[in-house]
Amino acid sequence: MLKLTLAAVAFLLLIAPVSTWGDDDNAAPPVQTSGNVSYMTGGVGAEEREALFAATKDYGLKLVFAAKQQADFLADVTVSIAADNGKPMMKATDTGPYLFVKLPPGKYKITATSNDQALEKSASVSAGKQANAAFYW
Repeated sequence: MLKLTLAAVAFLLLIAPVSTWGDDDNAAPPVQTSGNVSYMTGGVGAEEREALFAATKDYGLKLVFAAKQQADFLADVTVSIAADNGKPMMKATDTGPYLFVKLPPGKYKITATSNDQALEKSASVSAGKQANAAFYW
């Protein structure tokens, strides 16, 4: 499990100002796919987070992962999403602290697992809006 405190993120920004996704400092993480579903994950550091948020405005679902006690963001989260009828839509590993998923309108069941502890939430995705769900361990 990777825990990122604000102080750690600030330190990393000071010592590693170059983006890990190429020469463009404002580049968002790459688009990934699971089945027919596209998603983007990341958001460590202010520049990466801003680029990620800008690139995912048309993604219907935004998830965030954090620890309750320390208020630290979490990465290395495994996520599976199923449609309301039980049909699996996607599964992704090593996600976080933000995960944006491009889903068609509908109701979904989301299972997020960190340190072998699974949490479940439901979300309704509507056309032109972004549904949000936060998971806290």
